[in-house]
Amino acid sequence: MSLNENLSLGLPHTTRLRLEELDVVFVDLDDTIVEYRTACKKAFREVTKLLPELGNEDVERLEIDYQLLRSENLPKLFYNVISPEEERKERLDMVLRTRDIHLEDSLLELMNKVFNDSFWKNRRASDGAVEFLEMCRVKSVPVTVITNGDREMQEKSLEVARLKTLVESVITPMRLEEMKPNSSLFERALRVTASRKEHTVMIGDSWEYDVVGSLKAGIKPIWVNRSKLRTPPDSGVEWVTSLSDLTQNMKGGDKNV
Repeated sequence: MSLNENLSLGLPHTTRLRLEELDVVFVDLDDTIVEYRTACKKAFREVTKLLPELGNEDVERLEIDYQLLRSENLPKLFYNVISPEEERKERLDMVLRTRDIHLEDSLLELMNKVFNDSFWKNRRASDGAVEFLEMCRVKSVPVTVITNGDREMQEKSLEVARLKTLVESVITPMRLEEMKPNSSLFERALRVTASRKEHTVMIGDSWEYDVVGSLKAGIKPIWVNRSKLRTPPDSGVEWVTSLSDLTQNMKGGDKNV
């Protein structure tokens, strides 16, 4: 699907926009402008080096299980039943226990430290993120991160990835029911940034959270579809395989979003 194809969902913003015509660009953080899954996989590789019990476990499967458990823990995180640090340790323990690996607390602490050290070491800007965000700054188009993640951790992620100065603001849910893909988080972001939805785009890697959520709010989505998955028939949703592709598209031709 061409990036320059228009949305065909009956939304009020079916005409193409130039970057400089936008009030704001909304972006997701994890695996959109900052590497997340890659950092997790590398972290699991370090853990498997120290835990021969993991044998030939596929790090991709370990990472997938780790992320699925996060969804289950979101309510506890949101209501401060557990801290982000404790939650990650609990998740690692659960991933190991499903493989019949039960560690004493001291060893689990060590494995969690190994995991976290590697994770943050490999937390870096996604391909093309710096160039895209810098282009937005040159065009005087503010960028706002919309994320379900913990604000403190996401701020740290931006700093570690050296993107903090390129992002205007970070918006996170104020209540559990506001989390993406609910439209209320996007609607609040529009109010906070004083932006018009017909002059806004949402860029993200998750179809379920970023694309569906922004469509519910009447905001044009651009899907970062690295795996080149098929979009639902007649969705009309525009996609790119990386932010580098998006930047190059905007630099060439009529520079439309």
